Amino acid sequence: MRPAPVLAVAVVLGLCALPARAQLSGNYTLDPNGSGPRNYTTFAGASAALAAGVSGPVVFQVAPVTFSEWVSFNAVPGASATNTIRFVATGAPAVIRAGTSIALALNSCAFFVFENLEFDCSGTYCLNSSQANDNTFRHCKFSGGGQVVYSQGMNRCVFDACELDGKGTASRLVSPYNANDSDCLFENCFIHDCSPTGLGVYLNVSGYGILFWHNTVLVKTTQNAVHLGGCCAWSRANSFRNNIVVNTGTGVCIKYGASAAGVLEYNDADYNCYFAPSGNACELENGSAFTRGTLAQWQAYFNTNRATMVPQTGAAPIPTPAQARWDDNSIEMDPLLVGLTAPYDIHLQGASPCLNAGTTTYVAGPWISYRASYVVTDDFEDDPRPATGVDIGADETAVQLVGSGAGKPGTTIAFTLIAAADTGLPYQLGSSLGSGPLLIDTRRLDLSLDQLLVVSVSGLLPGVFQDYAGVLDPSGQAAAKLHIPNAPVLTGLRIHTAFVTLRASAPSGIASLSGTFLFTVQ
Repeated sequence: MRPAPVLAVAVVLGLCALPARAQLSGNYTLDPNGSGPRNYTTFAGASAALAAGVSGPVVFQVAPVTFSEWVSFNAVPGASATNTIRFVATGAPAVIRAGTSIALALNSCAFFVFENLEFDCSGTYCLNSSQANDNTFRHCKFSGGGQVVYSQGMNRCVFDACELDGKGTASRLVSPYNANDSDCLFENCFIHDCSPTGLGVYLNVSGYGILFWHNTVLVKTTQNAVHLGGCCAWSRANSFRNNIVVNTGTGVCIKYGASAAGVLEYNDADYNCYFAPSGNACELENGSAFTRGTLAQWQAYFNTNRATMVPQTGAAPIPTPAQARWDDNSIEMDPLLVGLTAPYDIHLQGASPCLNAGTTTYVAGPWISYRASYVVTDDFEDDPRPATGVDIGADETAVQLVGSGAGKPGTTIAFTLIAAADTGLPYQLGSSLGSGPLLIDTRRLDLSLDQLLVVSVSGLLPGVFQDYAGVLDPSGQAAAKLHIPNAPVLTGLRIHTAFVTLRASAPSGIASLSGTFLFTVQ
């Protein structure tokens, strides 16, 4: 008798006796220097363990170190809206540096949450999401790649307070392809630096029902910062509201998709702030009498031709002409960011036209199923947004400083101080003088002997301030004045004024600091 069949049976029995890999549930760590049965030293190890499935919510506490690998996840059995899979770094972010590979690949997986992670690569994509749905990214940064965030069929995904950095080489910063009725949400994101001929937000290849609210987009390109529809029947029903869009190149801020006949696609764009030093804020795809021009020129052209340009037919469900907007309430001017060039600071200055200029009105309709009553409740730093008077862009100025006055020697500038969250706290007004920009800096605050707040400068006479200190009233408001001495030598001087509230428990006694109101002595 030949022994081979007996050996074969023994091998099969041995394999059947091997224990199955257990499903994950509960808390784990992901730390190259960690140890123990609930620690994984690489993302690849965590991904392999997840292949067995999950039996409850899973949290990976990721060490704030650099992982030199590329990350890939497939569908996880048992994952659901209840059994989520979270990767979160606390404090400093965890960095995933993938070299020329894709930094993060999501393949048909769902219910993942990534928080405070940085993905960096120089490959084809930084994030490649393929048929991956219901995933959330909060305070994550994606850097590099030919296309920074690219998707095929990504549905119901959320990008909240994320940064997308094209490093000046990316051909496209956001490319949601073939999303159909996707209902994805991009809010409070900072999207910047495509290549000199690249694109920013590209909603022109089967992007449908995607919500872009309260983002700040900064590019320098010969192309467009935002391309809103125009490719085909599904490149429509996208909502683009409360965004700051800056293109310092020769291209445009927003390009409206239109058919060859000049008929607009069904999209909703409104309450945005555009800034194009070239004068080309808007472009109409396949336009005839209007191609590129200012926002005012576009609005005038569109209002004259609205009846023929508004879509009359199309694949249902689609918004009606009465529901969609084409920048009826948008503005074109410098948003007055604190730092418009690298290194960027996307906080709004106190005189920004974006303050209180946004909307919380959602253009609801059957074409968007993503939380039809949804409003953006905070900003990129998790500061709360008000129910009314919301700011445009990723930053919501918590306390605001509004000023008026001639700004000439011997005159007085009047300020209104608004900080509803600081009701009852003491306040003071401070100024920084110089050719600038000497922005108000909490690290250089000082109180003089007469309790006058002096910021970044010494020797100010108390007489320059009037009602510069007090307690905020029940509405969180107060008034203050800054008197400019009658000295012609001050002409041309830049004055940066800010408003602070004080709390003993806060660092350096500062509870909050407003944006800066900037003016030049005339």
